[in-house]
Amino acid sequence: MTDLASSKTKAEQTSPIRRQVMRFAAVGVVGTIIHYGVLIAVVEFGRASPVFGTFCGFMVAALVSYSLNRRYTFEERPTFGAGLVRNYLALAVGLAINVGAVALLTRFHAPYVAAQAVATILAFIWNYFASRFIVFKA
Repeated sequence: MTDLASSKTKAEQTSPIRRQVMRFAAVGVVGTIIHYGVLIAVVEFGRASPVFGTFCGFMVAALVSYSLNRRYTFEERPTFGAGLVRNYLALAVGLAINVGAVALLTRFHAPYVAAQAVATILAFIWNYFASRFIVFKA
């Protein structure tokens, strides 16, 4: 007879927190693709500044990411409108981190996409904890 622990699937063996972080990261990949797409479109086609472009990308990606996290990542599901308001309020800090990092790094002549990559990592850390403990708090 097989051991009960060994008969569980790999997904079942993953801790709930780890599974949540992995789902949050997967949603983050989608949001990041959207963010970068909007950023590049606004800068290259709209001839706007990288700081304005990253602001636009962040706002669109935040809406999409909230919707996906609400459905797939977190068990607590506030009403859509109330949760969305909390999401945007919590992400205001993430936006400041994001825009601030891009502004600082491009001021020192870093390429804007590289600056956005650094900002993405910093914002991801903040956004996970803000989502878990503020937006989707039970």
